[in-house]
Amino acid sequence: MSRLRTFVGETRMETFKGDMLARTTYQQRTIDVKNRSAKGPIAIAESSSDGKVVVLENTGKKDEDLSGWRIRRNVDGSDKGEFTFESFVLAPTSKIRVWARGSRPPGSSPTTDLEYHEPSWGLGSSIVTKLVNVRGEDRATHTQKTHTENNIGLS
Repeated sequence: MSRLRTFVGETRMETFKGDMLARTTYQQRTIDVKNRSAKGPIAIAESSSDGKVVVLENTGKKDEDLSGWRIRRNVDGSDKGEFTFESFVLAPTSKIRVWARGSRPPGSSPTTDLEYHEPSWGLGSSIVTKLVNVRGEDRATHTQKTHTENNIGLS
């Protein structure tokens, strides 16, 4: 008679006639690789993998007018829409967070926390977020690739 039991991270096969015991163990880990670049003082400081927020920062020493600039996000090869800044100036050494609809924290400031019209910026294993100026030029890029490694062993 045999029974199959599943435990967290472990599967055991126990045989009661004879002396056989087989055990399979596994480990799984997720690895995120992030790269970012900017052409100028405005950078993408964060692009959350859960699709909730994109954060821009002004690393420069003067105000930067972002009116007409767009944030674009591509997830696993598909464009997931864009956010356009209407009339907006980002002060030196400050940040602006653009939250997916419904993700903005209660009581957050309307001057530092804006809201994107979609419920998510998109989820996937390959995410590219870009900041594009009014002339259509890429000014900042944030790339994130996520992969999972499995380690399975028999004993």
